[in-house]
Amino acid sequence: GLGDAVVLARVLHGREYWRSVADLRLLRRYERERKAALAPMGWATDGLQQLFSRTENPLQTLRNWGMRGFERNGLLKNWIVRQAMGTH
Repeated sequence: GLGDAVVLARVLHGREYWRSVADLRLLRRYERERKAALAPMGWATDGLQQLFSRTENPLQTLRNWGMRGFERNGLLKNWIVRQAMGTH
């Protein structure tokens, strides 16, 4: 949301004077930048979905152990939250 708006505003502000705001090359700049920024979050959420969809007992045990460790690690947790909010 807000990250999209910031990047779009920057791309539009920095455009060549003769380019329309609807210029496909200009919009492509925006698209490339947002794709690059959002890819790691997409990989993380897909990985979590894959992890939590598995029902095998050893994987559940390992997953629960990892989640308890994550919950106790304030530095890692805060870093992940900042990444998710786009305020890294």
